[in-house]
Amino acid sequence: MTKAIFIRTSFASFNQWPEAPPQVAFLRNLHRHKFNVEVRFSVTEDDRQLEFFMTQAAVNKVLFEKVIPALEKKRTMSCEMLAGLLFSLLEGLRLPVISVSIDEDGENGAIVSA
Repeated sequence: MTKAIFIRTSFASFNQWPEAPPQVAFLRNLHRHKFNVEVRFSVTEDDRQLEFFMTQAAVNKVLFEKVIPALEKKRTMSCEMLAGLLFSLLEGLRLPVISVSIDEDGENGAIVSA
């Protein structure tokens, strides 16, 4: 049996894709998204090995101190790039991260997993 917990959070920001194909040329312009984030963590115990609120706070701290500033500096970051960055930063904190998914506006997104 495999056990995991997940936390969800979100943030609003802007990105753009200067090389977007003509069919989606509007993506070349800076545009706003609500980025939804889900992170799954491996656990081996049944009783709050990773407490939800504390784990969510740790994820939000990394998001707001590292990931969002990176996106604000480089507006061309994709969901794949954002998820990969968050995954790496959480691993660096020695959290048992399994996967990170980030979507745009609850529709389309990316998943990075171990």
